[in-house]
Amino acid sequence: MRLLRKICRVSWLKSIWFNFRVFKFEQAIKLPVLLSRNVDVTHCYRGCCEIHGGGKIGILRIGVSEIELYPDNRSILAIWGKIIIKGASPHLINSGTIIHVKPNAVLTIGDSFTCSGDTKIICFKSITIGDDNMWSFNNIIMDTDSHELFVNGKKNINKEIIFGNHVWLGCGNIILKGSILPDNCVVASGSTITGKISKELKESSIVSTKGVIKENITWERNAMIENRVSESV
Repeated sequence: MRLLRKICRVSWLKSIWFNFRVFKFEQAIKLPVLLSRNVDVTHCYRGCCEIHGGGKIGILRIGVSEIELYPDNRSILAIWGKIIIKGASPHLINSGTIIHVKPNAVLTIGDSFTCSGDTKIICFKSITIGDDNMWSFNNIIMDTDSHELFVNGKKNINKEIIFGNHVWLGCGNIILKGSILPDNCVVASGSTITGKISKELKESSIVSTKGVIKENITWERNAMIENRVSESV
């Protein structure tokens, strides 16, 4: 029954249009990207998305999985730059997520990425997400200030954001430009992480707005999430 619901949530016409618009025929025919009926594609072009390491159906799924908190929230996909998808495992991005990649910017997503949804990814320069990242809902990731700001006559610049491997991002976080999150870390809910804070971070730690609050930790994905991945279309 759950599998049937997921199939019904896919907009097959929209997914076919997107894949054949973005990829060459030999890759598009495999439908590597599946979009739900609630995904609005406001901009894309041939070559704006690259799939590295896996070409099977639904390697990237946006809005397809059923999340009780926001089952019908609209997602927006606007790609002026480029999105690179790495790895052969499913990448799940759920309802209510906005992905905005500006011209000449690159968003790189590692293997086995899950995002619970209602999240904004705003990429003006470079955002890199390592393998096995798990993000909760209602997060904002921005590598830019969006507007020009001058301090003592010096203009602000966009700075890349890097997520290491196996990073758990709690809900309600803001990750700002210049942030580098090391492998195996957890970002506590309700935190604001900046480049200055991330300089203090270590692997296998829990971090918050105040910096490292606990070290030598490990974490594993919830079994329920793993089941959702395995049961997805």
